[in-house]
Amino acid sequence: MAGVKTMFAGVALAALMSLAFAASAQDAAQVAKDRESLMKGMGGNLKAISAVVKGEGAETLADLKRRAGEISAAAAKIPAVFKDEIHVENAPAGIDTEALPVIWSDWAKFEAAAKTLEEASAKLAASADMDAAKADFGAVGKSCGGCHNTFRQKKS
Repeated sequence: MAGVKTMFAGVALAALMSLAFAASAQDAAQVAKDRESLMKGMGGNLKAISAVVKGEGAETLADLKRRAGEISAAAAKIPAVFKDEIHVENAPAGIDTEALPVIWSDWAKFEAAAKTLEEASAKLAASADMDAAKADFGAVGKSCGGCHNTFRQKKS
């Protein structure tokens, strides 16, 4: 009888571990999805701002300022969406991420990079005219690139 109880306990433990792993994989998938959504939103805004600065398309300085404000608000959320340490070296199977482990080993630098983007895009959002916007746009692009060069796996 003791052997049967041990067997049932083992089966129950295995079932619980399977459920925990499945929940963990679902959580990791949601983390990756949230990160990707935030970053793609900023990228879309940056692309639209670039078009305005180049004089392409129908958007105006007001649109540029709104989009820059959206980037600033999103940049403030970057540390929160990267709180969970899921990166290219430890992501569960099927979870796509370009986050490098250096984000967590140099968290202060990562937070500072997000803050730099937040501030640069807020300054862009406050641009008085198109000439100022063109000058401020460079700092936003530079802050994006600086973070990607350090904390994001290069695409092959």
